Amino acid sequence: MIRKRSADDASIDSKDSQKKRKSSDLNFAIPAYPPVPLTTPIHAYNEQQHPLPQLPEILDKSLEDAPFTHQGTLRRNDTEDVNISYERLEFLGDAYLEVIASRIIFHRYPFYSAGKLSQKRQSMVNNETLASFSLEYGFDKRARLPKSFQMASGNDQRKSWTKVMGDIFEAYVAAVIVSDPENGFLTVESWLSKLWAPALSGGNDQDVHLNAKVQLATKIMGKGVKISYLDDAQPGVFKKEGKILFQVGAYITGWGWEKAHLGSGKGWNKNEAGNMAATQAIANPLTAQIAAVKREFDLRTAEERKNQSSPVNSSKG
Repeated sequence: MIRKRSADDASIDSKDSQKKRKSSDLNFAIPAYPPVPLTTPIHAYNEQQHPLPQLPEILDKSLEDAPFTHQGTLRRNDTEDVNISYERLEFLGDAYLEVIASRIIFHRYPFYSAGKLSQKRQSMVNNETLASFSLEYGFDKRARLPKSFQMASGNDQRKSWTKVMGDIFEAYVAAVIVSDPENGFLTVESWLSKLWAPALSGGNDQDVHLNAKVQLATKIMGKGVKISYLDDAQPGVFKKEGKILFQVGAYITGWGWEKAHLGSGKGWNKNEAGNMAATQAIANPLTAQIAAVKREFDLRTAEERKNQSSPVNSSKG
């Protein structure tokens, strides 16, 4: 017996077709990486020299709050719409971040092995890095989290807080791209390139090592020259979870400069913040100018020593 189609059947089909159309709207073509000369500089983010890159907007207003909303804060009847919270968006954003980071470092470090590229990418997309970006943009103030997050303490709270802040950043990345299928990917890639610039500012084929202070000293240190790492701001404590973010500046006195600011960095301890400051200082044009003065001095000194030890001068003695 063949059952006749009812009005309810038609309604169900209509809803299914709407879902299919919605799903098809989320097809994004990843654009080809633009050919960029390997010598193209990436300008490091520095609060005093360059402002924090502008946060791209989420064009779809229905997604504006989703990156900051934990599933546990929703009413029961809202849980059917999983896109209201950040969980699904975080899944997508995580994938986009990996793709974008891979595209950037693949072209910027042409001599890196696959293993070294993987290490570099991991440092760019790990929870610590993404959580610090979330804090920079004040995402912690917009987060809607269950009360259970406030009940945790000590190391557990710090770990969960860092994970949540990283997830929220990933969700925001996805929301920007999803809300702008035509230009969202390139918008986010441009934005992230600026955010990651301090970690990429050591040169096209040079990794940013933890000993950035040593690299900076090698470039500009000399007799009577002093590089100081000083607090640029009071350390910030976030959400009572015990996490402290330090901000340190690198300054030089010598070669004709007096306490000149070269770069600033932030980190979860002073050593990390100092290395970030040194990393930015390495990319600062002023550092190149100081290094040129040092090289000129070293050449002049070497020439004078050579002349003093030459046979002509020896015979005169």
